[in-house]
Amino acid sequence: MFLPRDFVQYETKTLNSIAPTIGMFTLGEFYTNSKYDLLNFSSTVVALKEKNIKKNTTKKQLIEMPHRDNIGLISDGLFNFINVRTKELSELAFYDELTGLPNKNYFTDTLEYNLHTAGTNGLQGAIFFIDLDDFKKINETAGHYIGDNILKHIAKTLDTKLDDSSTVFRFGGDEFVVISKDANQASSLALNIMKIINSEMAIESRKYYLNSSIGITFYSAENSDIHELIKQADIAMYFSKNSGKNKYTIYDNSMGTKAKNDYKIENELREAIINKEFVLHYQPQYNMKTNEIISAEALVRWNHPKHGLLFPDSFIEIAENSNLIIPIGELILDMALKFKSATQKLKKIAVNTSPKQFNDKLLDIVSKKLKKHNVQANSLELEITESLSMNEDTDVMSILISLNQLGVLLSIDDFGTGYSSLSYLKRMPINILKIDRSFIMDIPSDKNDVAITKTIIAMAKTLEFDIVAEGIETQEQVDFLFKENNIIAQGYFYSKPVPEDEFLKLLK
Repeated sequence: MFLPRDFVQYETKTLNSIAPTIGMFTLGEFYTNSKYDLLNFSSTVVALKEKNIKKNTTKKQLIEMPHRDNIGLISDGLFNFINVRTKELSELAFYDELTGLPNKNYFTDTLEYNLHTAGTNGLQGAIFFIDLDDFKKINETAGHYIGDNILKHIAKTLDTKLDDSSTVFRFGGDEFVVISKDANQASSLALNIMKIINSEMAIESRKYYLNSSIGITFYSAENSDIHELIKQADIAMYFSKNSGKNKYTIYDNSMGTKAKNDYKIENELREAIINKEFVLHYQPQYNMKTNEIISAEALVRWNHPKHGLLFPDSFIEIAENSNLIIPIGELILDMALKFKSATQKLKKIAVNTSPKQFNDKLLDIVSKKLKKHNVQANSLELEITESLSMNEDTDVMSILISLNQLGVLLSIDDFGTGYSSLSYLKRMPINILKIDRSFIMDIPSDKNDVAITKTIIAMAKTLEFDIVAEGIETQEQVDFLFKENNIIAQGYFYSKPVPEDEFLKLLK
């Protein structure tokens, strides 16, 4: 209630008892009245108080009413209170509480003004949508207090170091936006923003380093829809994220088309998970000495209700970016182990995993699926990416060690295409190396591929890893690898990935 109680000398208890009688008034209602009306309002309040007190209290409880001359003071008190409160509400409405930066509401007003100016003068400006890379890890490892202090530091630094043609806003979370009136300097400004964010931050006696992904779009009289501009900058930012992070991307119309298509596929994938539209094909792996099938790699296909059988390259990236790969991966594991359980002649089954599956639930999921299908742990091989095997995250290493202790076999897929560290490799609980097909396809004619392949094989044997050669397609490749001894062969020379029923025929 907007009553300045300092001017009306009633006990707190009495004031509380009559407050419902007086009622509540909005700022908008106050603004529609003149100061004279406010004076009348104050008099009405006092009259209401007097009436209520006479009705509900004894004479001893009464406190002397303000003199008529003091009514003006009551009015002035109300007027001052409203002004202060209006300022406070304005701060809340247009400024971010944590960082003090202008917020999304202020951004909208500023952009509307800039668009009006652009339409009048034919000028063009730029919008930068900034997202801090992997900021979630800061909150998870250092705590939200440190995370909030980092956000405040970045906000202050950006606001201080960017020139007067740029305004910084905080949209919430780890997202910032910059409006620049100078579109010609967009690339250099983006690099400057990234440099500022990349700089060392000392918080609570510890040093922190962050990267950022930035999406840029340009506003003008021709491109003046505010919601569309925000969407464009956001889409461009996600292109930066999905192409490696720590970079900027300038929006073009093709991105919008791709974003709409990706969104459509993402929604269809959600339905596919519910309806279990995924199937597995199996590619056999052979012992080269005995020519016997000893294992198989399970490869997912999407049996789309409209488009038929879809290969992973048409949906896996979208599944990764949307985190739908986690439930899809669980479905794949379940189907693969069910197949292995029904196919006793098959010694083991290999299943691809995504780095996003390596969370605190993975070990429990694998254990329960093995138990559900009565499959021995050493009959399951989980293929991990080379980048995951080099991950310094202690949680990832802990999960890998726990899986290994459970008895699950671990292999590095497409070995040789990443940035493997031999010191990491010897510490990893790895059982199998899969030589990438890019090294196999040109042997024995390409001397470099021959040298690389022989080196990988020699290293793997020294570390006592099993070796799988992927992508074998010719007799010459078979002859070369056969001489290397104890190589497991996989490729179209032997068989393409086939449905369950066809794979069972190969086993016989």
